[in-house]
Amino acid sequence: MDTTAASRAPSLRAAQPVDQRIRDSFSVTEDGHWLWRLRVDQDGYGQMKINRTSRPVARLIYEVFVGDIPEGCVVGFFSTAS
Repeated sequence: MDTTAASRAPSLRAAQPVDQRIRDSFSVTEDGHWLWRLRVDQDGYGQMKINRTSRPVARLIYEVFVGDIPEGCVVGFFSTAS
């Protein structure tokens, strides 16, 4: 009998790379807006857990797809939704 964690808990799966998790977590509207489909904080900012720590999605996207955020720079989101 196989007693590995995966065999005991079929819901466990290999973690996806962060860039793929980000891509899978938003949809793009016809007019080009990115809509975050997962957790948002009390102020409406997208959040994603990385290594059990909740991270702001705007910063995470910049770090993953661009690189380190330069000191003194602010990364946020812009919304035209009213």
